[in-house]
Amino acid sequence: MRCFVSILAVLLLSALFGSAAAGAQSVGSGRASVWFAPDNDTEDLLDMFRKPDLWASSRALINVFEFGPAQVRGQNQPAVNSLAALQSVGAFQKLQSWGIDVALEAPAVKEWDCTAVKAREVTASYIRSVANAGGSVRYIAMDEPLASGLSRCNLSMDDVARETAAYIRSFSGNGPQVGDIEAYPSRSVADLEGWIKALENQGAKPAFFHLDANIHRLDVDRRVDATGDLRELKRFFLAEQIPFGIIFWPGYNPVTSEQNYYERTMSWVRRVEAAIGRPDHVIFQSWVVRGGQNTCSNTDPRCNMQNPMCTPSDPASCGKKSVPVNLPDNDPGVFSHTRLIVDALKILR
Repeated sequence: MRCFVSILAVLLLSALFGSAAAGAQSVGSGRASVWFAPDNDTEDLLDMFRKPDLWASSRALINVFEFGPAQVRGQNQPAVNSLAALQSVGAFQKLQSWGIDVALEAPAVKEWDCTAVKAREVTASYIRSVANAGGSVRYIAMDEPLASGLSRCNLSMDDVARETAAYIRSFSGNGPQVGDIEAYPSRSVADLEGWIKALENQGAKPAFFHLDANIHRLDVDRRVDATGDLRELKRFFLAEQIPFGIIFWPGYNPVTSEQNYYERTMSWVRRVEAAIGRPDHVIFQSWVVRGGQNTCSNTDPRCNMQNPMCTPSDPASCGKKSVPVNLPDNDPGVFSHTRLIVDALKILR
């Protein structure tokens, strides 16, 4: 009888801890684990839908395709990769057929709308534009409402949380899931954790959290303990049952080539993996300007996003958000964004 009770106790404990482990794992599981957000002006973005065979391997790894505001606004559309152009190649229908969800990076609290009221209307217009183009938005990633609210609107954290919570609630019900992107280390771990608690106190828990790290600052400011901070954030978001994601980008802007973009991003991938393993969400996103090939390096203070130092000998894509190219994903001689996805996920197992 004692043996039977002991066995029964072991089984019960295994079930209990197994359920707890499964619950913990569920935070990072599900379809939204790998996000892809190509740069606005990449010349081959439409080819991703015209020539899908060129990214078959990486496409099988991607769960979410994220569009920026310029790509989904119905008016004042950009010269390349506009909503009309995406619609012409059936982008949204093809993403749906491939089982890839659509996300939008969108404004919430911004310096031009510290109450997030106009931003709600703008975001709703983006959602309607995607619907009219044959798609459906599943996720909204808010573009740093905390940073905007504190630094540009001069609000308290509680005030920013109140306005952001109203924004989140406006899309509740059958609307998209709303998560947050915030900067680090310009905002400390304590700030970020306090921010999430402030949102929760307003009854608006974000669906996910994506960390936008200033990698250049992490490289030069040794006072920042990035490893310790990443581990603490992973612990915190696991406890809060909020998927924790990290944006993978080179951390320097502009970059001079695809290879430069690839190598710097892979360095960040290895750094994150060594600290915490694979985050719940892995986001491959570019908003980087292509700099001149022969006039400056990434660390040259004269060469920055506002002054990429393009010359007539540089390609027409110089000075634009056109790096890296997206295709193909299987050519060892091309350091494309989709190749980066394949190679990075081999490290982030």
